[in-house]
Amino acid sequence: MLPDPRRSLVALALAGGIIVPAAVGAEELNSIVLRVNDEIATLHDYRERKEARLAAVAELDELAPEVRQRYLAEAPRATMREILDELLLLSRARQLVIEPSRSEIDEAIDSTRQRMGLPNEAAFENALRAANMTFDDYRDRTTRSLKTSQVIQREVHPKVEIEDEWIQRYFREHPDEFRVPARIRVRELVLPGDQVSGEAARDLAAAIRAALAGGEGMAEAAARLGADRIVGPVELGWVEPGELAPALDAAVWALPPGGLSPPIDARGGLHLVEVLERAESSIKPYSEVKAEIESNERNRRYDDVLKKFLGDLEKSAFLAENIPAEAAGFRDVNAAEESDPLAVFAPRREERPAPPPPIEPISPPLR
Repeated sequence: MLPDPRRSLVALALAGGIIVPAAVGAEELNSIVLRVNDEIATLHDYRERKEARLAAVAELDELAPEVRQRYLAEAPRATMREILDELLLLSRARQLVIEPSRSEIDEAIDSTRQRMGLPNEAAFENALRAANMTFDDYRDRTTRSLKTSQVIQREVHPKVEIEDEWIQRYFREHPDEFRVPARIRVRELVLPGDQVSGEAARDLAAAIRAALAGGEGMAEAAARLGADRIVGPVELGWVEPGELAPALDAAVWALPPGGLSPPIDARGGLHLVEVLERAESSIKPYSEVKAEIESNERNRRYDDVLKKFLGDLEKSAFLAENIPAEAAGFRDVNAAEESDPLAVFAPRREERPAPPPPIEPISPPLR
């Protein structure tokens, strides 16, 4: 999934505060571009959201140039699709008589302020002003987001059900997904090349190996034979294949527990590596992975259920369009959540369909 674009202060939570050029008349800005039943969106709403989307794309430094260009080109249609989805949910909230309470709205605003790292309400209001927004505007946006979220929680979440039998079958049919690689627990002594090298290093390594074979501890042998020329013993902990340097990796995986490698020339000097424990590859118990399987499948089904739910709302809704030419074809947009840099409207994937966290009230595109 692409990084969340809500990183800068404005893009983070104030993305609606875009100033429209003064040359555009108020009458034009107030013209309705989309009506869904009793809910409307104006040209101002569309331009505001499109500019926020473009700004968010510009902030995603990780995007490849061709992907960035695609997002920029898709911004008009994606924006209008986003607006349609929100209006469908707002219309449904009206039908269900969903009205967030004052305390719910206050809590959501305060939670957003805290997530933004703003210490108090004064700092939050300063941030709003910097984004050319009033607190009333922000409160209205928060209310809208709470309405749409409550519709989703009431009418989408209950339809996402995962049967225990399905989870068990998936576990049986995909064992490699839950395989734990073999691991070994190791420690090492290093004879640094700047302290001892050449034949002297080989002789010292041989003496250490002999001491260990005779039952002496690694730390004791190192201290007795030349603590000033030896680093360690150093506990490397549990490692999996490929995590050590190639020469060390090749040597230690052939050893049994208690085995000691020959002197290995690797980074920093000669290494003597001891295998303390070994755990063979295994499959995680079902009890440990059941929740993971259920969560992944719940996310996948959630997307399908939400898509169908919005489609059903759209089919039964009264729609009137007067959209900008650049957004033509927006109803055909069906971008996957992972491909959209502004996919922040629906509750986040890892948190669905449990009760959602405090709602992100600004710039809530679904597509």
